[in-house]
Amino acid sequence: MLNLDIHQDRRRLGDRTVPVIDEAGMVGTRTLAPLLQHASAAGAKVVLVGDPKQLPEIQAGGVLPSLADRHPILTLTENRRQHDPAERVRSRSSAPATSTRPLGCSATTDAS
Repeated sequence: MLNLDIHQDRRRLGDRTVPVIDEAGMVGTRTLAPLLQHASAAGAKVVLVGDPKQLPEIQAGGVLPSLADRHPILTLTENRRQHDPAERVRSRSSAPATSTRPLGCSATTDAS
């Protein structure tokens, strides 16, 4: 969508623009490359967020794992999303790199 807006002059990137691309590992190279070219030409910075070990995009790609292999990356080490300790444990165990068993189910639910 951002690529289309830029292409149709509905949105411009500038040197104070920082697009954040979440789930960047799922974005194909043919989609990401024009955005990166526009950002570079405008002096903008692009932040790619995602898991380089996640399932790859359907289109041609591999940008995120390739960048992670060649450049320093920041890794989140603290879970701030799940507040319930049991949910945090289940979340950690669901990561593909560490998962050895199916996820458990919570015995309680929050009706609020």
